[in-house]
Amino acid sequence: ASALKIDPTVVSGPAMSTLVDATGLFIYFTIAGLIIGL
Repeated sequence: ASALKIDPTVVSGPAMSTLVDATGLFIYFTIAGLIIGL
């Protein structure tokens, strides 16, 4: 980020929300799979 002359906070915002979304989806599908019995 520093090499691209971009503010780290601008980069970490979307990155964190993407990480949280991916984690939430992973947990959701894991629980759904357990309930369905896959």
